[in-house]
Amino acid sequence: MRQKFSLHNRQTGFTLLEILVALFITAMVLGLVSGSLMVTVQANRRAVEQMELLQKLRETLNRMTTQLSATALSRHRPELSPFTTYDIDSMSQPYDALTFNTLAYKSHRPDAHEPDFISMTYFTEEDRNNIGPEGTRALMHRIGGSINDNFEVEGGIVYPMVYGVTRFQLDYLEPEGEWRHEWIVTDRAMTLPCAIRVKLGIKSENVDEMTMTAVIPLVMTTNTCQFERDTILKEF
Repeated sequence: MRQKFSLHNRQTGFTLLEILVALFITAMVLGLVSGSLMVTVQANRRAVEQMELLQKLRETLNRMTTQLSATALSRHRPELSPFTTYDIDSMSQPYDALTFNTLAYKSHRPDAHEPDFISMTYFTEEDRNNIGPEGTRALMHRIGGSINDNFEVEGGIVYPMVYGVTRFQLDYLEPEGEWRHEWIVTDRAMTLPCAIRVKLGIKSENVDEMTMTAVIPLVMTTNTCQFERDTILKEF
């Protein structure tokens, strides 16, 4: 007798080889997807850090603009009119410091010969809290009290304005439109520069140095400032 075979009698299922091939393909697909996701996550994280750095730069320079633009000297008490600049180089990176009097945030006494002043200093120091990347500094802000040539502060309030600083450079504008790295008040017969140029650079763990520059006119300078705007911006 002939033996009949039917397709329905065959056993269905996957062989071990087919399962291994399927697992291998699935693993490759998952690897590609996870790699793509990691790249996307890292790109998003970098974009967020860039936005945060830009925001820190803008906020810091805006605060400095408010305070520096109100810089003033005392005519009645010159000894209380510091405008002391330091051009400091550390590891070939420019870090400056400035001590000045400002009228910002101070009330005026009606019985005074002139408005009240408050003394401030901008300076950088090592990041003691290790908040910024290695090799960066902290930009410090002193309000009130006193500070010596070693940047040791007595009294007043000192707080960090921003961490991760890679550059803090100050330049001072002469009436003729030239920039100086330092400005000594006694050499200028008790007068202020026409403007201060602040160049600030910061970075994070995942974002390289980002810099921003602000030119801040000094309203109470006694100089006759005559220059073209293009002259001020020529080195930017």
